[in-house]
Amino acid sequence: MCFLYVGRVTAVARAHSDASSARSAAADLAARHSGHVLLAKPAFRARETFARGGKAIVLYNRRGFATVVSCTSCGGTYECPSCGISMTLHQRAGVVRCHYCGFSRAASVTCHTCGSKKIRMMGVGTEKIEDAMVQLYPDARVARMDRDTMARKG
Repeated sequence: MCFLYVGRVTAVARAHSDASSARSAAADLAARHSGHVLLAKPAFRARETFARGGKAIVLYNRRGFATVVSCTSCGGTYECPSCGISMTLHQRAGVVRCHYCGFSRAASVTCHTCGSKKIRMMGVGTEKIEDAMVQLYPDARVARMDRDTMARKG
């Protein structure tokens, strides 16, 4: 589910949780903005809001850039050696990280299993959404706020 908060003083929340409308919105967006990860309705509402001089906040609950990194040659993925789950690519940090136990290792442009360079990044995280916002709205001030960007206490 993606929430888009728009407005000036009083925020108006619009939730896009209906699966069928989300699919059609995603297809619509793919047709108009190939390669972007934002749903069409939230992207359109943000554009309207920015045009009026307003501000928008996009909330998404997946950190990182891609939730799965897969080799198209051998099917290999990064899995946590402790948890056995897919590790998330954090592109800016150059690592894949387990969001359960915190294990991380360097990400590579080649497959760690077969050495192929045919790597596919699937899924969406906050880093990818931030990149999409910057591309769609080059004049807007875009900032990502998640566990990876906030300073730790102490």
